[in-house]
Amino acid sequence: MNKRGQFFLIAALVITGIVLSLAAVYNYTIVKQEDKQFYDLSSEIGLESGSILNYGVYNSQDLGLLIENFTNIYSQSFGEGNQTLIFLYGDKTSVKYVIYQTAPTGSIGIGTGGSTSLIPVEGKEIKSGTANIQGNQVTVELDGKTYEFELKEGQNFLFVIQKEESDETLVATK
Repeated sequence: MNKRGQFFLIAALVITGIVLSLAAVYNYTIVKQEDKQFYDLSSEIGLESGSILNYGVYNSQDLGLLIENFTNIYSQSFGEGNQTLIFLYGDKTSVKYVIYQTAPTGSIGIGTGGSTSLIPVEGKEIKSGTANIQGNQVTVELDGKTYEFELKEGQNFLFVIQKEESDETLVATK
């Protein structure tokens, strides 16, 4: 009778272990590697823009023209994918913006008999204008999105980089 009781006790423990392992909840997190090139571009723009502004102030140059040339140069090295790059510059009286976007514009198809291969084509779009200023708030509207920034004393250049890839949106700003 002792052996029979031991058998049922072990069987009960095994069944309990199986039920508990089926009912366990597993938590896990998927961590993607940081896009170093994206954040490197952000810090590089921050350093270069500071140098451009210092040069313009020191040599009594037109800051608007210097920043406009600077934004044109950086827009050419702007990467691939669905990205937005916004430059804001000015002072309390007038703030201008330049927005560079890359977005899919279509695709090219190559057909070989029964199958067709599509190659996506991306285009760059440039928008510029003058931002709305109300007190210390600067507002820029783009494609239904409203971007708001606060004017600070001595700060006359700001940028925002936004990149969408898979299911994430990366944003870097000065």
